[in-house]
Amino acid sequence: MIMRLILWLSVLWIAPLVSGVLVNDAKFKKNLAVGVTIPPEFQADPDVAVRLARFRRQEWTLCIILVLAAVPCVFVRAFGLNMTLWSVWLLLVCVLPYVPYARCNLALKRLKTERGWRRESAPHTEAIDLSAIPSYRWLSPWLFALPLAVSLLPLLWSAENWIVLLTDAGCVVLFWLCYRFCYRKKSERVDENAELAKVLSQVRLHRWGRLWLVSAWVMAALNLVFSLAAPDSTFALCALGALMLLHIAYLLYTEFRLRALQAKLTAGDPTGTLVDEDDHWIFGQFYYNPDDRHLIVNARTGLNTTVNLARPAGRIFMGFAALCLLGMLAIGPWMSSLDTRPVTLTATETELISTYGTKETRIPCAEITEVTLLEELPDGLSRTNGTSMEHLARGRYFSRTYGGIDLCLDPAEPPFLLVQTEERTYLLASRDPEQTWAAYHALQ
Repeated sequence: MIMRLILWLSVLWIAPLVSGVLVNDAKFKKNLAVGVTIPPEFQADPDVAVRLARFRRQEWTLCIILVLAAVPCVFVRAFGLNMTLWSVWLLLVCVLPYVPYARCNLALKRLKTERGWRRESAPHTEAIDLSAIPSYRWLSPWLFALPLAVSLLPLLWSAENWIVLLTDAGCVVLFWLCYRFCYRKKSERVDENAELAKVLSQVRLHRWGRLWLVSAWVMAALNLVFSLAAPDSTFALCALGALMLLHIAYLLYTEFRLRALQAKLTAGDPTGTLVDEDDHWIFGQFYYNPDDRHLIVNARTGLNTTVNLARPAGRIFMGFAALCLLGMLAIGPWMSSLDTRPVTLTATETELISTYGTKETRIPCAEITEVTLLEELPDGLSRTNGTSMEHLARGRYFSRTYGGIDLCLDPAEPPFLLVQTEERTYLLASRDPEQTWAAYHALQ
């Protein structure tokens, strides 16, 4: 029950987060609401207010329904079914909240056309030279080199976890690449005020750099926590959870703070003609502009970026993202198959053979120094790397009593065979207790 509760709590917050971000789009910033450009003099129009209020109400109602739908799933005991429900729910959270958004976007566009607020052609959006903004400079790569070095430091005392450590260190490099090359030098122009466009660009780029630098340090901290706190699974879980919560809180603060600044800077009457790019934004979310040569573009508000679907690479990227979302539906059946594959243990005259599916671990009998039969798993057993599921524990674990230990067993099917050699310690078992007993007697 505890693990199922942790599993659902790990994603339950996503529903109000997605809805909160989308509802925030109903507040005018850069003369935009729900992805539609509306001149300031019409933003208080009653029909606009009615559509925005309906959108907010629908969005929060859907959020409540999604959260309530997750509650009974916590009590589903079958692991495979629970994971399937989890993945389906997560997919719905990633898709359904955008339905009211798209409907409101289309309704506002129709109202805009009916009232004559729509421009027949949007002016060309010019690029500006960010180097002309004297108060901003690109962050030095050396600022990212320090968290990279810290993330690699645990390799000195925790080399056996090199896959996880190098993956996190690779994320630091990826974050610098995203910071430096995923920002489009595109004008933030909302009207003919060029100075305002420069200020908006400066504010966004400043927040963009801070976000990626903080994210790089989070990955470095994750490596330190993982390597130093791994022996104590409870402390490690709490520390990692706290670190991720702080990171999410910072991401939200950065996003909403930038949106608030954009709203504040663009409030009031425009200076000349408004920039209207609504025709290039499908449902206010998907950018399609054949005249724009860029693949990656800034979102219209906030800190996010997206791709230009008019570019082949943009369509490939979006198609891949859609496949990944649909692929979540396979998580439950796949993990259920992992949890039910055969786990056996047999002893011959020369070897002790542990199998999991088609994978084998062979231990020569001549290398075995001690064999002990345990009716319970050792206290303080925590996973270093590998698999930990309801009916499968396989990989490298840490035990307070035995130190590093290799596991391949079903935790729900004792007894367990503790096998020690001069170099390694193993904890093995079959899903058939009779096999484990037979292997133990054969080794005596």
